[in-house]
Amino acid sequence: MGTPRNGVAPSELNGSAQPPGKTEKVWVGVRIRPLLPHEKEAKEAVAWTAGNQSTLTCLAEEKNAYQQSTYQYDRVFGERTTSEEVYASAAQPMVRSAMKGYNCTLFAYGQTGSGKTTTMRSVMRHAAKDIFNYIAHSRDREFMLKMCAIEVYNEVVHDLFVDTDTNLKISDDKDRGPVVVDLTEQSIESEEHLLKMLKAVEGRRQVRETRMNQKSSRSHLVVRLYVESRAAPFSTGSLKDLAPVLSTINFVDLAGSERLSQASITTCSRGGLLLQASNINVSLLTLGKVIRALGKRGDHVPYRESNLTRILQPSLSGNSRMAIVCTLSPAAGSVENSRAALHFANHAKAVTMRPVMNEVRNEQALIHKMEAEIVELRRRLVGTGGQAQAGCWPAGTGGLWMHGGTTRILQDDRALVSNLLQQASAGLQGCSVLILK
Repeated sequence: MGTPRNGVAPSELNGSAQPPGKTEKVWVGVRIRPLLPHEKEAKEAVAWTAGNQSTLTCLAEEKNAYQQSTYQYDRVFGERTTSEEVYASAAQPMVRSAMKGYNCTLFAYGQTGSGKTTTMRSVMRHAAKDIFNYIAHSRDREFMLKMCAIEVYNEVVHDLFVDTDTNLKISDDKDRGPVVVDLTEQSIESEEHLLKMLKAVEGRRQVRETRMNQKSSRSHLVVRLYVESRAAPFSTGSLKDLAPVLSTINFVDLAGSERLSQASITTCSRGGLLLQASNINVSLLTLGKVIRALGKRGDHVPYRESNLTRILQPSLSGNSRMAIVCTLSPAAGSVENSRAALHFANHAKAVTMRPVMNEVRNEQALIHKMEAEIVELRRRLVGTGGQAQAGCWPAGTGGLWMHGGTTRILQDDRALVSNLLQQASAGLQGCSVLILK
């Protein structure tokens, strides 16, 4: 999915060339939402509570004495937890890692009406602010951001940046793996622009009324941000810091995980509903099978059994970072569905990842970038009256390079211009020496 940036082929990434990274477990958290008004009116008992920041306790009286009553996770968010706290624990480490070149994925999983979409919506908005704050404070690197938005509905893949209905195909590329063909990539220019795109995506999702939620998202949503960074023009970093870095971060808001009977739409034909709910279950069941297989290591991983897992295969394959937030209704009437969600969470806890930074290691690619930088510098000196735009540099592929520093080049400052050109030429010669070695 997505195309190579600036002529850099995927095979030039160092996912296999770099020394193996440290292993880590998938981060798993649970968020309990407050009782909803209709649950309070029905005098629903509270069945779940956060014993402490890592312990979840079931308060419901169980007929089966062997049912588990306490669970341990990386973090348990009680009903009074703020969206800022959820973001800081679950998502911010993923976002910061993506800005440094690691592929990351964040899932929201749970039954309809448990708070998945609310949680993911707030996470993405906090991420938008955090990403551009990170860029604003980056002096030696500049960034290009692009975004795509995919909806998987009834096992059909839709492009949410296109107004008309789409049925996109997934093909297998020998270098990139599964690729969604003809998927739109939107260049992102600012925090406000990113928030606007997220709002547009939310408005295009398939939403229906169900017994469990008056406005239920009936599809799986994958919002993917592509992050490319490189040394900022005239940065003071060493030669090894010049390598471009490419990464993606996926925000995945899954459809409800409840059983078919509970997913019923109140005013819809039974046949259409069952097809929809059945396809939702196919995706979630396959995702569960993939997670279990990854946890066992060595088992066949059935990525191809659903479109959702095919799309996410590069992010689930083990060299990325992953976090999962399972959302729970506290109501006693939802205990069975809550336990099913926790069953998924428990399998995810067993998955081991080995994140690898996605640097471009091809020295020739670095030379091409530095040559382009020299040409751009000379063009700006001649064509713009000696004034270079501060903070943003145009990209050859239609994106926008952004960084936190301010670059000003005055036409009459010959010493400064000469020094900058010498720095770029020296770096170019250094790359040539590396190739000869």
